[in-house]
Amino acid sequence: MTDTFQRVYFRKRTEDKGNGSFAYKAEESMLRIEETEKSKPMVSQRVWDNRKTAKSPVDPEALGLRLRRLVCIAAWFGFLAVVKAHSSPGSSTDSRVDALLSVMGDFGYNLLLAQSWKGSDPCDYWCRITCMEGQIEYIVLASMNLMGRISKRFADLTSLYALDLSRNLLTGTIPYELTTVKMIRSLYLSHNQLHGRVPHFKTLIPDTKGNPEVRRDNHTLAWVLSGGFKALALGILIGVGIYLFRLGKGTDHIELVRQRILK
Repeated sequence: MTDTFQRVYFRKRTEDKGNGSFAYKAEESMLRIEETEKSKPMVSQRVWDNRKTAKSPVDPEALGLRLRRLVCIAAWFGFLAVVKAHSSPGSSTDSRVDALLSVMGDFGYNLLLAQSWKGSDPCDYWCRITCMEGQIEYIVLASMNLMGRISKRFADLTSLYALDLSRNLLTGTIPYELTTVKMIRSLYLSHNQLHGRVPHFKTLIPDTKGNPEVRRDNHTLAWVLSGGFKALALGILIGVGIYLFRLGKGTDHIELVRQRILK
């Protein structure tokens, strides 16, 4: 701005030499030059800001291609997850398999069970397991030198009818969860090393012989308190009613014979 001002100054001085308006014209020219110089960057900045805020048009094809890529990637990862889940050795979709594998773990992974309990169907020739119509009903694991404790996961086998764990080396207590199996009718736990109280079963009395530290409650009293007394009282009342009915009928017959004799 100094060079421009000098040029204007000398040009005005040459043209208006001796004129009193020289100072005014020089000052006016300088102000015009300053305004022009200041306005240029402001206009340029405004144009640049407009360029930055302007939105570029969206290409539908590019957007669709990106979406297709994302869908393909998600489907691929889902497929890998499914394959991994099915190929892992400990995975299964049958809850009975998971329960039995937990039972085997609580028994210390007995060698015979570990060799036999394989596959996805426990009814497909698994050792010591008997099924009826695809449902596990009998598990006989007697005299197998089983160690560990009785697993709570037996309760997950809702169709279980009989369980035999007798003559092993089992320790611990009898799980209360076994009382929730509604179908169970036989539970053999004799000759182990169990201890503690025997839980109350509504459908059976467990065989716990040979376990000196097992405490037995009075199951007869438990049966009475759980509703057996009502059934017993009802039976007694029915019997008394039948007896009285027959007695009354006999009395009437005797009275009829006596009247005939008197006539």
